Amino acid sequence: MVRARKRQPRHGAGDAFCGYAHEIMLIAAAFAAFAAPAFAEPECTIGETSAPVWQAIQAFEAEGGHASAAKINDGNCYEIYGVLNETKMEVFYDPTTGVELERIDA
Repeated sequence: MVRARKRQPRHGAGDAFCGYAHEIMLIAAAFAAFAAPAFAEPECTIGETSAPVWQAIQAFEAEGGHASAAKINDGNCYEIYGVLNETKMEVFYDPTTGVELERIDA
């Protein structure tokens, strides 16, 4: 009867990395957890009277921008997507006051 030989593990340059894969994954997860709040969008409180979304779009276009889309984000702020001075942007407006809160180059 012929017995199959058991495969021997390969030893090479990649073995050193495999020993640290778990630690590297934990460090990457920690960095991702701390970086997430840096990309958070602003939050707004909707008052009894809110300005319509078109007024936020009009304010962006009055500066020379071209709005391509608008939405109410998860934080209840108006979010305008558009181009201003050949730069794609996301602009956030407070729906109650109509004040611009933040701009992000997209």
